[in-house]
Amino acid sequence: MINIKMNASSGRIEFDGNAESANVNATSGDINFTTDTLRENYDLSTSSGRIKMSIPDEAFTFESKTSSGEFRPDINLNYNKDSDNHARGHYEDKNAEAHIELSSSSGDQYLDN
Repeated sequence: MINIKMNASSGRIEFDGNAESANVNATSGDINFTTDTLRENYDLSTSSGRIKMSIPDEAFTFESKTSSGEFRPDINLNYNKDSDNHARGHYEDKNAEAHIELSSSSGDQYLDN
């Protein structure tokens, strides 16, 4: 199993590969994360910066939280916005094993495949 754990206090984090799970945290900086597979939990968070996650065309559930920014999916998702800053839903299967959690204090969030 390939578990990815990345942290940065200042600067961009980039990953492009095969991750079965991930925990990625940037205090000040963007996160660009591309994975070829979706299997377990993917937790991407930044205090100040943009999150861009590119994923394969596979089923997943997700939750998006942001204080100042927007969730901008480029995938046809089934989701509800609980508020302007909180959304949750799924792609293809609401009981999918893979779960994505995006969290940012200040910055937009992008999700595409």
